[in-house]
Amino acid sequence: MSLFAELKRRNVFRVAAAYLVSTWLLIEIGSLMFDAFEFPDWASQLLITFLALGLIPTLIFAWAFELTPGGIKRESEVDRSGSTRQHTGRRLDQVTIAMILLALGVVMLQQFVLDDSGEKLAPGSLASPGAATTPAPTDRIASSPAADSYSPDPNSVAVLPFVNMSPDPDNEYFSDGISEELINLLVRIDGLRVPSRTSSFAFKDQANDVRDIARSLEVAHILEGSVRRDGQRVRVTAQLIDAREEGGHHLWSQSYDRELTDIFAIQDEIAGAIIDALEVALGTATPRPARTRDLEAYDLYLQGLHLFRQREQKLLEAERLLRQAVAADPDFAEAWATLALVYTVQPYYLEDVSRELAEPLAREAAARALTLDPTLPEPRAATSLILQWSGRLVEAMELSSQLIADHPQHALSRVWHGVLLLKSGYLREALVQFEAGYDLDPVSGVAIDWLARARMMNGETDEALVLARRAVQLDRFSALDTVAQDLLPRGEFDAFQREIPDDPAPARADYRLVIRALENRDEIPQILAALGDGKQQQYLTGQIRFFLGQPEPYFSALRSILSWDETETMQLWWPAARPFRQHPEMKSLARDFGLLALWRQRGWPDLCRPLGPEDFECD
Repeated sequence: MSLFAELKRRNVFRVAAAYLVSTWLLIEIGSLMFDAFEFPDWASQLLITFLALGLIPTLIFAWAFELTPGGIKRESEVDRSGSTRQHTGRRLDQVTIAMILLALGVVMLQQFVLDDSGEKLAPGSLASPGAATTPAPTDRIASSPAADSYSPDPNSVAVLPFVNMSPDPDNEYFSDGISEELINLLVRIDGLRVPSRTSSFAFKDQANDVRDIARSLEVAHILEGSVRRDGQRVRVTAQLIDAREEGGHHLWSQSYDRELTDIFAIQDEIAGAIIDALEVALGTATPRPARTRDLEAYDLYLQGLHLFRQREQKLLEAERLLRQAVAADPDFAEAWATLALVYTVQPYYLEDVSRELAEPLAREAAARALTLDPTLPEPRAATSLILQWSGRLVEAMELSSQLIADHPQHALSRVWHGVLLLKSGYLREALVQFEAGYDLDPVSGVAIDWLARARMMNGETDEALVLARRAVQLDRFSALDTVAQDLLPRGEFDAFQREIPDDPAPARADYRLVIRALENRDEIPQILAALGDGKQQQYLTGQIRFFLGQPEPYFSALRSILSWDETETMQLWWPAARPFRQHPEMKSLARDFGLLALWRQRGWPDLCRPLGPEDFECD
């Protein structure tokens, strides 16, 4: 008898098959258990090694012994003519099939119910522990253009905010930072559309279906995951989902258990895996200088960036943390760039910060960031804004236009360029930029707010009001400016009062005070006096005088506002501002704040035309 026939007769092949299937089952179960109890990586390696070493003695045992109804016997003691071997073979086949089914069940459990860390995970359902189940943006925005049609670019992906699974809830800034770094890496890839951070983070702490999120963001793919940070260890779990298929199809998933020092490598690995999973020939990412390898600097940077996003008084703490970050690593370009942005926006939000104080600090930070990484868009955007402060609009426009050409997918640059165009009177051009910004950031209250303003100024009132109300739903309460332009000039105070949320976030325009002043003009001095003489008082004075149609006091208030918020020349292009555009003070203001110089060099705005070399008129 041949060796093969003898191995088959002694059921060695069946034993080998049963052993391999049982090994597979034990490894799958072990993976779940080790992740659930956070065993070190070597525990899984030890299990696999132990099971591999066990194969040889198991085969030797199968050759030398036989399992019979009377127990285990030596092969030489078994009657070859009986049916014992066939009985044993059938039992082995049954056991093998049962273990295959069990192993497949475990795999299904991992794939569709549990993630690699043993935590409950379904496509699109990642949420922070204890997350509120308040309506998500897709629920609140019934009129979103994305809801009408859905044919996304296949080369598109949205990075949802990674869930903070760390024992310390204060580590949320760290998980947010991981998500934002991935967005920054992916957005640099030519041909790949990546919604900006603002839109992706609109779905934070929401339990939405992944297809609803993809539809709102108009993307084909969703990247989601979680971060667990414990001491110097970090686990990042990520999964890429094709949201075009029913229920969402997993293209790729992976967990990374590393020392915290490897976090930068993990970010690059995830970004590379996404490109591989999408299987698109998109070329290579834009060259990116090495980021900091100083973990203290990186941690401080993430905390500062997290606070910068919240604006208001958080800007002071953001400045402190970012200054510590650049002190820890003076060559950390992204930290310098974010610090430049912090300095440039502080005068808009902080009562005690003037442009005179902020400008040299912002210039220094922006220049340092550009020296370290000339490709970064943020310091160039900050520099353009600084130029606008001193009325150097020609230089600002050239810099901003070049920035858009170099970074067409950078949503913040699109919006800031649109604001520069809008406040300069180039209404149709501004609308194009805001539409591009909206495409990149379709769930951003800021992007929707500015798009609504541009539509109103271009005569698209109905569309503008839909957008403005949607922005208010997304807590962008300054979007009430657009609604106010429709209702207040017609004296519909009660209707506008109903538009104001019951408990709006802090904003310069407290429209309840504006309505009170318009209804009770005799109380205007007392209303304004109660606000003191700061920035809010100046802003509300301008609003009240605008809606009362009083040019002299309005322009006086506007000049005060322009000392800390040059974007307010935008007010002059509302449809209701025609009497102000035709007032002599309009010409003086245009000369003093650089508008006239820009118009002569670049071309005249939509509503104005020249009257000789030194004069002009506006409709």
